[in-house]
Amino acid sequence: MIIEVIESIVSAIKTGGSPAVYTAYDTVPLERKKGFFVIVGVANLIGGKSVAACTPFKAAVEVCTVGGKDSSAAELYAYFEEAVYPKVISVEGYAGIRNIGIKSDKEMNRLVLKCEFEYNGVYLGGEK
Repeated sequence: MIIEVIESIVSAIKTGGSPAVYTAYDTVPLERKKGFFVIVGVANLIGGKSVAACTPFKAAVEVCTVGGKDSSAAELYAYFEEAVYPKVISVEGYAGIRNIGIKSDKEMNRLVLKCEFEYNGVYLGGEK
């Protein structure tokens, strides 16, 4: 269920020759991630009671847009609004934004715009 949610969002962001997109569980070393890029992971997942192999769920998906080495906060917001946001909200089940913020990540030495999007859906027991 979690992987399907992440993969659908990654796929949406990649449409139209968009930025480099990684999952939170990938093994690509940071030094190979150049320029602007996006990391997608699930921050929270709540499953409901299953009925006939169908499980309703709510997922908080964390989408981190990482700026280039010398990019400003204004450039990062503009990039997010143009290359990421419209694609993420087009994914089926989109229910809204939980929170958004920008901060400096000391490990990467870059600005990171973190946004949690909420999605609702039904997991069909292994079927996509």
